[in-house]
Amino acid sequence: MSITTPTRRTNSEPNRWAVLALLGVAQLMVVLDATIVNIALPSAQRALHFSTDSRQWVVTAYALAFGSLLLLGGKLGDLFGRKWTLIGGLTGFAVASAIGGLAQSFGMLVAARALQGAFGALLAPSALGLLTVTFQGSADRAKALKQAGVQRVHHNVETAASYYPEVSTTVRYEGRLRTIDAVREAGLETCVGGILNLGETREQRVEMAFQLAGINPTSVPINLLNPRPGTKFGNRELMDPWETVKWIAIFRLILPEALFRLCGGRVENLGELQATAVRAGLNGVMMGNFLTTLGNTPEQDRAMFEELGLNVARQTDNGANPRPDNRSGWLDGETPDVVGEAIAAHEGIDMVSFTGSTRAGRRVSEVAAANVKKVARTPGTTSGPLSSATCGPRW
Repeated sequence: MSITTPTRRTNSEPNRWAVLALLGVAQLMVVLDATIVNIALPSAQRALHFSTDSRQWVVTAYALAFGSLLLLGGKLGDLFGRKWTLIGGLTGFAVASAIGGLAQSFGMLVAARALQGAFGALLAPSALGLLTVTFQGSADRAKALKQAGVQRVHHNVETAASYYPEVSTTVRYEGRLRTIDAVREAGLETCVGGILNLGETREQRVEMAFQLAGINPTSVPINLLNPRPGTKFGNRELMDPWETVKWIAIFRLILPEALFRLCGGRVENLGELQATAVRAGLNGVMMGNFLTTLGNTPEQDRAMFEELGLNVARQTDNGANPRPDNRSGWLDGETPDVVGEAIAAHEGIDMVSFTGSTRAGRRVSEVAAANVKKVARTPGTTSGPLSSATCGPRW
């Protein structure tokens, strides 16, 4: 008796890279068309004789149709097959683009843009779905992203491993670590952080910081819970601003080399202490608005950084070489060890006489580690003033 085993489709098929190229072009069409219309707006306005105030509808019609129909486009891909919805999306997108180019009136142009957005909403989830089934497994997908030109992948651990089951039950903590390892093995940079104030203890915050140090990501984004009514953590209070600054300083001590960024919840939790938080150890912030809440305007954040003497100029390499941070040379010179000096002063160590001493460096490190644990475990350290010398917690 013979048994015939089915042939398994593997990811070594030579045409999968051609599929990746096609999907990349499809995604480029969707993203590019959302913004490139701005270049053609002046000539379109002259040809169709519509007012400057009406310009926004040419842009907004696409975004509204795309955003509102995106979930429906994904569902249609599940029902009818992603291959056919991708072909239909590409065909419809091309036809809508042609109609827009031949538009004889303002109304016809806006309708064509809305039609483009609708077919884009069909095309985008189909492309991503096909990418998922073509490249199976985290390692293959990470390599595909690398080939497509992606530089860095964002994948948070969210919280400490010991508290993770209280935060997520759909994705295991170990699965997140496997994804991060696959991204790194593919030669991509990693962006890994989490959220504070989800109900974790102070010890668990320190645990998360050391776990992030073990992962050693290029960038560490930290979010501060902004409680949303109706969610699991919606009844929690905002963090005390001084406590927030204190934890920023602690994370910086534990993660001295990472690009440390503050993201969601910054405005709500810090208020007027945002500049102080930057001095406590931040490399940058997430600018602009968020998914469901408003943030500072980019102009406000740039002004804050410039007042602190930091460089906000655009880098010509678009951040391809993020270390060291001081690429512009604005801050050239020896960086003072203000943290070490403050700890040494607290412990009575003469930093001048011990300059270059390994013994002094070890002592400062030991004191720093001990004080991190002290801050985490001492009930009376939820809020307090900052030391003017260190811009960090006064232990």
